[in-house]
Amino acid sequence: FGPGPQLENFTNYSNTPRWLAVRFPAGWKHQATHGTARSEGADTLVVTVKGTSTIEDGYLDTDLFSTIKVLQYFGFIAPVLKLMPVDFVQWILKTVKLGAGAGGKQEMKIWNRLKKHMKELQLAEQARNINTTFVLTGHSLGGTIAEIVAAKLGVQALVWSSPGTLYSEAYFSGHDIGSVSEER
Repeated sequence: FGPGPQLENFTNYSNTPRWLAVRFPAGWKHQATHGTARSEGADTLVVTVKGTSTIEDGYLDTDLFSTIKVLQYFGFIAPVLKLMPVDFVQWILKTVKLGAGAGGKQEMKIWNRLKKHMKELQLAEQARNINTTFVLTGHSLGGTIAEIVAAKLGVQALVWSSPGTLYSEAYFSGHDIGSVSEER
């Protein structure tokens, strides 16, 4: 049958984030359905990030999104999120998370781990002179991490049930203001 999807890389299950990379060679689908190889186009390297599945993941989820959830629930009493400009809510969340010491360093290390691996994969593809399209994907917490890293690196992302980054954009962007945006 020729080359098909191949597992390229993965992390240990005890790591956070947990991810694996699968290469889809150019033309693999055509060869599988028609029996003849076509090599035009780019390989696609899909990096998928595991969602919440451990207690530690649950704590990370809570830490990342509890502040905005409180504002959303408070919206049943007073429509805070509808009255305040989005950039003001973003500033409040970033200030509270970083100023209170509740967030920041640990979470940024987590998505920066995947960002570092993605950069290494990109450099390896460039060194081998291979035309590759990168796609990040994930569900829930994995979707959030994939979305943040994809925005920071300018690659495509397809996520499911990710809490989103609109209100936490300033916090997730860190020092690269505007690098994480739902408009990307």
